[in-house]
Amino acid sequence: MKVPQELLDAQGWALLERKLDALACEALRNGQIPPWVAALREPLEPLARRWLAHSGAASGQARANQPCLQVQTLTAGQGQPLAASHAPDCFPLQVLILLSAPGRDFTAGHAIAVEQRPRMQSRPTVLPLEQGSIALCATGPRPLQGHRGPYNTLLRLGIGSVRSGERLSCVLRWRI
Repeated sequence: MKVPQELLDAQGWALLERKLDALACEALRNGQIPPWVAALREPLEPLARRWLAHSGAASGQARANQPCLQVQTLTAGQGQPLAASHAPDCFPLQVLILLSAPGRDFTAGHAIAVEQRPRMQSRPTVLPLEQGSIALCATGPRPLQGHRGPYNTLLRLGIGSVRSGERLSCVLRWRI
């Protein structure tokens, strides 16, 4: 699976070309982690180590551990506030997969990424997710090159309020 590292470096998130079918989404809904997820960490490892080194965090030894799967259900009127999900023992990237179909299963409820850079306005982006879309998102500081050298920027993720229906997604996180 090709990982768009240039996009991750530039904007802190990227969509994978691969999309999951409805059967794979149902399996994730039931807590079954597909085998390709374990293989996804390997190409992300060099990027993660570079980000961790720049932020001063210890990266530890590489572990081929299974990610933690969290399925999230939001119904009409619910959303998820913007939050940075960085923890000291967390891999600096997470996988976000939309399991339900926008427009059919729910309305509104868009995934929003807000990038915070020093001395600049925050920059929001709506992630263009469809059912089965796989997004890689930064969970902690990542370096960007500025006029005076590299600096850290932070990406916060949130979900806008769902207007109707039920929005299902899952987040996969690894430990360092």
